[in-house]
Amino acid sequence: MLLRVPLTLALVMSCLHSFSQTDKNDSLQFTTYYYETGGKSSEGYLRDDKPDGYWKSFYRNGNIKAEGNRKNYMLDGPWIFYNEDGAKTVEINYSENKKNGLRKTFREGKVTKEENFEEDQLQGFTREYYFPTGELKQETPFEDGKSKGAGYEYNKEGLVITLLTYKGGVLTKKQRINRKDQQEQKQGIWMTFFKNKAVDNEGPYVNDLKHGYWKYYQPNGNLKRVEKWVMGVLQENAQETVKIEIRREINPQTGKLSFKGSYRDGVAEGVHRNYDENGEVISSKIYHNGKVLFEGIVDEEGRRQGPWKEYYETGELKSEGRYKDNLKISKWVYYYRDETVEQTGSYMNGLPDGIWTWTYPNGQTWREEEYVMGEEDGPSIEYNDTGAVIAKGNYIEGFKDGPWVFEQNDHREEGSYFEGERKGKWKFYYLATDKLSFEGEYENGLENGMHIYYYPDGKVKRRGNYSGGIKDGIWEYFSETGARTITIEYENGEEVKYNGDKIKYGKRLERALEQETQEREEREKERDNS
Repeated sequence: MLLRVPLTLALVMSCLHSFSQTDKNDSLQFTTYYYETGGKSSEGYLRDDKPDGYWKSFYRNGNIKAEGNRKNYMLDGPWIFYNEDGAKTVEINYSENKKNGLRKTFREGKVTKEENFEEDQLQGFTREYYFPTGELKQETPFEDGKSKGAGYEYNKEGLVITLLTYKGGVLTKKQRINRKDQQEQKQGIWMTFFKNKAVDNEGPYVNDLKHGYWKYYQPNGNLKRVEKWVMGVLQENAQETVKIEIRREINPQTGKLSFKGSYRDGVAEGVHRNYDENGEVISSKIYHNGKVLFEGIVDEEGRRQGPWKEYYETGELKSEGRYKDNLKISKWVYYYRDETVEQTGSYMNGLPDGIWTWTYPNGQTWREEEYVMGEEDGPSIEYNDTGAVIAKGNYIEGFKDGPWVFEQNDHREEGSYFEGERKGKWKFYYLATDKLSFEGEYENGLENGMHIYYYPDGKVKRRGNYSGGIKDGIWEYFSETGARTITIEYENGEEVKYNGDKIKYGKRLERALEQETQEREEREKERDNS
């Protein structure tokens, strides 16, 4: 490993061709080592023939490999390591030959991981980041070198989506929270947190509606209150609501319960159940402010069963289908407010399964997709409201895969995906003429290699190179007559030259010229005053 290179100097020296001595300071001497081919291998200070002070090592291509300081022969301060292209890969802080402080891992100049060390052992949170955007991805707690305690996984919007529990260096529990299904409806446990990571509130969602017990806490962890919700309706035990009256009716022939429902100020609210002579629920309705929102069977455990209907608050039918133990099954139909069909498809154990079809209000098919256990899997076609195809391709296990075609505004896009990311050659065409408007390569969803844009008559509009989604090298811009108008040179996505001139102070050329003009005018004014 690179960390051990300075401690095995004799082995390194046995591979070197020669060295030159350029400076002495007391017992310190500056020394340079070379490869047998003549290229510099490493340089730094020796004290009593052992490395001390600042050292650098180099690859055979001349790029720096590693650099850092030693104090009393021991690693001290930041040590930085690079790949053969000269890009920083790791930065580690040392004190007395032990890792102390942050170890940072880089990819293409972006920090992807931060680890905190104390006396060579991991302590506190290790943080991983999404590449290349940099949002926090995961926090893993460490104590004395082993993962221990509560960790967190985040989505790119900063929402905690997984709770992780570690013990003795082993992940012992993984709880998914704050998740949505394919229809963007909240499902399962949702939580919010205080800044100290203590839970603020928590509770379950079913089909985007609060359903079950919700708990609310103080920052110190003490419970403030508990609420009970049934399919989006707050129940009578909630402290914030007016006291709810529970009404019961008894069948005079059997003496058994025939009806039970709740009312707020005399208005129906929550679940209303009707029972048969054996005490079994035979029908249910869920009310809000006296209006029926749902109709079906809610058993005594609060689970939806059998045929169900959902209504808009204005009374129109919104959807209908079947439940089993609170999970959607079989065919479901969704409606616009005018009760024309918006969407049809089937569920298996609460997950979309089979062919699903979306429809515009005018009755024209909008989209057709195939699902397998909740994931898109198979052909997908999307149409505009006149019936023209605007997207066509295939899914495999929820990811776009293989050839896809899109029609957007005035152009058509053609290319391939692999596991949901663009890959290989993509081409865009002007719809009016079917002539090429763009061509370029992608790798793992990022632009890569030469990308060329064209005017409608086929002349080049602009062209340049990408490397891993970042502009690199010279980009050329052309007028409609074919004359080159602008050239911009990039290094790692930063503009370094504009029409061949270096961009000063990392600013665009225009800003640099403005500053030069202002400085010149100030010098002339000072000269005139003197």
